[in-house]
Amino acid sequence: MKIASVSMVSLFIFGLFNFISLTHSKKCIRKNGDCVAADVHHCKTACSVIPENCNKGIDRFGKGKKHQCHCKQLRFCNVTNNGHCNGKGCIFGYEGPNCQKRLYHEFLKSQTGMVMFDVNANNTCRNITGRNQSIQFNHVYRIHQIRLHGRISDTITNIFGSDNQTLECKPTKRVATELLCSGDITTNKIQIMANNSCIDNIKLFGCSPGWFGEECTQECHCQNGSDCHQLTGVCQNGCENGRHGENCQNINYVNVALGRPASQSSTKKKRYIFKGKICRDRKTSMNASSVVDGNNLIFERMCSSTEWEKNPFWKVKLDKNYTISQLRIFTDNLYQLTVYIGNNTKPCFQRPKNHKELSLDVMCREPQIGDSVTIAINAGSAILSLCEVEVLQCLPGFYGNLCHSRCNCQQKECDQITGLCIYDACQAQLAESFLQADSLIVVCVILLVICLVMIYKYCKIKKYTACKKRLSEVTLVSSVPDSIPFDESVYIQPIATELNKQNILIYVQQKKRKLEPFSKDFSDLPCNLLYPCTEAIKPENKDKNRFQCLLPYDHSRVVLQPDATFSSDYINASYIHDKKYISTQVPTKKTMVDFWRMIWQQNCSVIVLLTNNEQPDYVQHLPEVNATLHFGLISVQGVLLMSHKYYTVSKYVIFDPKSKPFVSRTITQYNFTAWPEGMIPAKPEYILNFRQKVNSCSDLKYPIVVQSKTGAGSTGAYICLDILLEKLEQNKALNTAYSIRSLYNERCLIFTKRAQLEFVYDVITESMMTSGCNINFNDLKSEIERISVKDEITCWSIADRQFMDILQPVCQGNSVHSDLLEELYSDERNMSTTNFEISLIEGYEEDKFILAISPDREEMPEFWNIITKEKCLTIVTFRDLTNENTSYLPTAIGQSLNFGQFNLELINFMDKELFQCNVLRVSYTKEESYYYTIVNHYDVTFWKDKTRLPPFETMLSLVNIVSHQNSEKMPIAVHNRCGYFESGLFCAIYSTINMVKAEESCINIARLLRQMKKSQPLILTDPTLYTYCLNVVKASLGNESHYAEVKK
Repeated sequence: MKIASVSMVSLFIFGLFNFISLTHSKKCIRKNGDCVAADVHHCKTACSVIPENCNKGIDRFGKGKKHQCHCKQLRFCNVTNNGHCNGKGCIFGYEGPNCQKRLYHEFLKSQTGMVMFDVNANNTCRNITGRNQSIQFNHVYRIHQIRLHGRISDTITNIFGSDNQTLECKPTKRVATELLCSGDITTNKIQIMANNSCIDNIKLFGCSPGWFGEECTQECHCQNGSDCHQLTGVCQNGCENGRHGENCQNINYVNVALGRPASQSSTKKKRYIFKGKICRDRKTSMNASSVVDGNNLIFERMCSSTEWEKNPFWKVKLDKNYTISQLRIFTDNLYQLTVYIGNNTKPCFQRPKNHKELSLDVMCREPQIGDSVTIAINAGSAILSLCEVEVLQCLPGFYGNLCHSRCNCQQKECDQITGLCIYDACQAQLAESFLQADSLIVVCVILLVICLVMIYKYCKIKKYTACKKRLSEVTLVSSVPDSIPFDESVYIQPIATELNKQNILIYVQQKKRKLEPFSKDFSDLPCNLLYPCTEAIKPENKDKNRFQCLLPYDHSRVVLQPDATFSSDYINASYIHDKKYISTQVPTKKTMVDFWRMIWQQNCSVIVLLTNNEQPDYVQHLPEVNATLHFGLISVQGVLLMSHKYYTVSKYVIFDPKSKPFVSRTITQYNFTAWPEGMIPAKPEYILNFRQKVNSCSDLKYPIVVQSKTGAGSTGAYICLDILLEKLEQNKALNTAYSIRSLYNERCLIFTKRAQLEFVYDVITESMMTSGCNINFNDLKSEIERISVKDEITCWSIADRQFMDILQPVCQGNSVHSDLLEELYSDERNMSTTNFEISLIEGYEEDKFILAISPDREEMPEFWNIITKEKCLTIVTFRDLTNENTSYLPTAIGQSLNFGQFNLELINFMDKELFQCNVLRVSYTKEESYYYTIVNHYDVTFWKDKTRLPPFETMLSLVNIVSHQNSEKMPIAVHNRCGYFESGLFCAIYSTINMVKAEESCINIARLLRQMKKSQPLILTDPTLYTYCLNVVKASLGNESHYAEVKK
């Protein structure tokens, strides 16, 4: 970056560069407050102090206690009103009605070279003469407002962050010399486009996690607890269950228990309350009515509690009878509980074990009707403490778990439990009664229908002719059919939009900006049966359908041939895409024989199963290895089973033992176990790798049998993906909407939820970004050499461009921060509230890493709690041993150190060339039981010069030693003092080497590293690290010498 030689400009740029540190001379005591800085090791000087005698967590509020109060005194924190401080002021570094707006500039003004951040100082205007001033940070920051004060040029319209993120700048109305730049950027650099401007001072603002708005006063409600847009509140991945609207502020249900009369078996007379500046006991009743007052906050002042007694209970009386299927229970102390509806003696829900969830979403085993709800503990003496109970009734247009799914009905009304269209259900009942009517009436009605159909056909053909004339001027991917099938005009609307590799990413990005991406595309898909299903609804076949609304069409159903034992030709299965696929349901007890008859008669070689085997109604239709099951004339013998992280591969031999001559066939089943029924897989990479495995089967013959519990939804999504990805691989243009709709010609309800359609586009996008990095295993070494060569003119290699195109654009993923740790890992007696931060990263197959900033001594109880919870047996640290205090580990064999409930004893020590290995015996108590585990703690010593990367062979040796030690594939904890530079690189190389060792036919390193980077974007932040990773892989190929160190 070019900097003007003027001293004042140098001072300004120097000051901005120092913004990255956010350091302070006095460090915050993190157990008493939270930290504003992005780097958790740089805290504010003034902390929020928990008053004397107060319970841990009393400074936190909101669902799951995920928010921290920043009022100057906690007693003024109104937890029922988003933490508003009632005008009593905020702690240092925060402002706003609820003190959630961060003032970054307040932490910068006292530092050397940071005078421009002091708004009260008599600053001299600092010129910006360049047209593009770029400031690079060492950390990533999330900013939603920047205020520039001074004589600002009109040319400043935007401030740019990384990845072309922008803050839009406009002059403020209240101050003529102030420019306000607003938006939401997460960036490690900013660019100011300006000419002849000068700046007096700068203010930097950002919302605390989970808040949005100009003053950060509104709470985010995004899926999986992710953050929303800091200004608009829009959630990129959709609303959390039970919410809808542009910024997810609307609730999908009504709470019929709100304000209703409530009672409990007894009432506790004591609780902690604020008195002055401390907490004291007060005999204030914890009444049953506080559970239905609308405050679902886990906060002691808003909860009810019984005394310690036998079989305590709480009950609410509703205004009338309701069909109840789900509730929400908020509490900070739930024991084993039972939920009853009305006078039903059969529990709606029962949980036999204690649990520490702060909220529990209850789904009844089956809907029950009643005018009351009772929650009881039927397990001897206990205390029942509840903070809020919601009895849910979905609003019109919503159904399912927490009413999160939208009805896909023409009348927009559906059953709030099943989602079945009420209007369509009435039609189905009429059709069934019609079939049972008097024969004479039937004949009359049939004649009438025939007349109406003939009139309808005539009108439709006339309309079709005019339509075809208009469409002839439009270029279509597929020609208009010469004849119109039954009711095709309802859903076949050829789309003129072709998507190729150049514009599909833009198309998907535009759709993703909407509140519910692809909702219009999904609502346009048919939700009813479009063709006759006369065979499926015959009385003798109805029991062969798992669901009466998912039926095969007569023209596309698989017709079985009769054999010596069975004469029925019906099975709930449909041909798809010119008989390339067969979509079917998982067999029931009554259809297992039919399923294997179909496999035998259709000469199938591959079965794709998109469900797990743990569903309650799953029927074992596949034998164990070396076992044989018989299904009519067909026998099936298990031969092989290979288990992977999210799928299994099984081989079976099927044969007819009585056939002459004897004939047998080999069947390969690929079972994708990570596709929950009615939902979508967690990561697009999983299904891409799974599809690659299926298509590499040497015995692959068509048709491929694709099955799930319903035979719809996941099966339709997989088939659609396979078709579209094959077109992409052949460099054909995609008309995705037309291709998807055409599948509905052959089977109903290809997609059952909008998320499944969105997932198809997510996988296509991921494939387009990474499929170009597929490398044949036999060519891996030569290909790495080729893509690592720098171009003589641009000085860029192919690997550099892969990094910029594939890895650099990755945004913040599912890293786990301190505000979630209390819910995930806390032990109430020993855990303190700290700013300890971890990231959970999944790598290749079973590889799992826990990345952390090296813990301080006060953080050790929390650190070891995580280690034991996740069953880590290996810890790798890249600390600088020459400059850091290692007192948190025992220094002599036999010595012990205590951290809360954890005792660490050093039982062995090895000083190697690459590392120092401390073998620790970690013992602890849990629920009054004693446990211990052996942990290998590796202190890496070879990487002392952080400005240079170590030799490839050195890093490879470390990876192989740790991999050899971690033969049980348990999670590995990796930490270092500053960021994720060394730890992230180690995890990337470790997982990549394991993928190469598996010797898959096709290797895609970029896809694996992109998947890992989604969980923690701060790993592999530079093309040099990506190239380094590739070269370590190359060093591992054809070189057995690095295994010698492992054996030592």
